[in-house]
Amino acid sequence: MQISSTLNMKVTKRSRIYQYLAAFTGILGVVSSEMHYGWPSPSLPALINGTYKIQVTKTEGPWLVVMPLIGAILGAIVTGLAIDTLGRKRLILFSSLPLFVSWIMIGVAENSVLLHVARFMAGLTDGLSFTAVPMYLVSIVIGLLLINILGSYLNISTTAFVSSIVPVILLLTFVWIPESPYFLLMRGRYDDARKSLQIFRGTPDVESELVRVDKVVEDQNKDSGKFLDLFTTANNRKAVLIALGLYCPATQCVGLAFVFFCVPETKGKTLEDIQKYLKGEIKL
Repeated sequence: MQISSTLNMKVTKRSRIYQYLAAFTGILGVVSSEMHYGWPSPSLPALINGTYKIQVTKTEGPWLVVMPLIGAILGAIVTGLAIDTLGRKRLILFSSLPLFVSWIMIGVAENSVLLHVARFMAGLTDGLSFTAVPMYLVSIVIGLLLINILGSYLNISTTAFVSSIVPVILLLTFVWIPESPYFLLMRGRYDDARKSLQIFRGTPDVESELVRVDKVVEDQNKDSGKFLDLFTTANNRKAVLIALGLYCPATQCVGLAFVFFCVPETKGKTLEDIQKYLKGEIKL
């Protein structure tokens, strides 16, 4: 009895460690994405004041701020269409590529055009990263805090190169995480789903849970709709309008981009360092 209890404790501990590892590596994409959102806080003053090799005008500054938001619109649409076809793991791994490339582009940029392109590219991964925001709110804080700390002590190029390490870590670590059992069952890969669930649970006895998940997938497939149903069905159209109505006033329409861009001009000398950090927190 004691031996059995000890084995169960080891299985549970191993299972939790693997789940924590999967969660930690998975949120790196959110961290990198939020670092892009916080990037204007320490970087825009140097770009506008001419203390960096690239100088932007006060007209270009706001566009640099909102470029990820524009890219996120396209990224969210593509993610919604592709997530059940390519799978969660592949999309998360793929997100590391544009995140890495965008940071490198910022680091080597010699003009503001390349900065705008890099920021737009970073926004493309935003729709994917934020499918898990309710679970990973802490990663948002980490990303904003990290980019403000880096930007306060390093120049724009060095900050970008250091930030590119985050998506590299995501790629090198998350590649070893199994695909979601839920997705594997959707694709009819029952044996692979069993193996994945066994790894996450840390025990070979997963048949009962596998049957429950399979039933959920089967019910979902029966009731699954199409993307166009969002616009052709009256109730769905109302839901879309409500979602957009809640998102826009709660974020962008309250002047989020304006705050990020204009605070550097109004900060006093005695609060210069402090306000750089406060801007990132205002977004929360």
